[in-house]
Amino acid sequence: MLSETERIDVLYKEYSRLHERLDELMDGSLNDFKLLGFVWPVITGTAAIVGQKGVTLFGPVDTGFLSFVIFMVMLLIIGIIAFRDFLKVSLINYQLYLIRSYESEISLLLDNQTRTFSNIKVWSEKFMTPHLRLYTFFTLITVVTIATVPTVILYLVNPSSYYWVVYLLSAIVVYVAHLLVALSLRREMTKLQTNYSPTSGK
Repeated sequence: MLSETERIDVLYKEYSRLHERLDELMDGSLNDFKLLGFVWPVITGTAAIVGQKGVTLFGPVDTGFLSFVIFMVMLLIIGIIAFRDFLKVSLINYQLYLIRSYESEISLLLDNQTRTFSNIKVWSEKFMTPHLRLYTFFTLITVVTIATVPTVILYLVNPSSYYWVVYLLSAIVVYVAHLLVALSLRREMTKLQTNYSPTSGK
């Protein structure tokens, strides 16, 4: 049977491993911004090459159609990155629940003599609400930009076509799907905050 010191040592090693995994997931989510910055130059560069070759081989290229394809590909890639990031957020929530249980166990073995092992509690009480507000504001700005700017450009390029309508409807569908997943994850985060609130007794 393990002594109390040995139990704390085993728990702390696993606690540290979980924290390292959590840090990796968070770093991966932040690195997605770099990926988004890489996407646009690649798309526009490819479109320029295709456009030039198209003019040479097939005559004039429909600028409106080419712009529509570029924006639809961009929307698809952004949607894929966003939903992949949701998978990471889900895993982050899972790691938070695991870390919370280890923090509680370690604090219990230490007779609650230290507040060092209360990272998740501090996060939920002090930082989660401001973080969610900032996330909501950032998402709103991003969605408005992604939906309106390409729509306006497509309309100005060819007002008589329906490319701008198709793009706008596609952007709305992607946003609604994004919103539904975000609300689901937010409910899970709220549960975590409630479970670790001062009145929960945990």
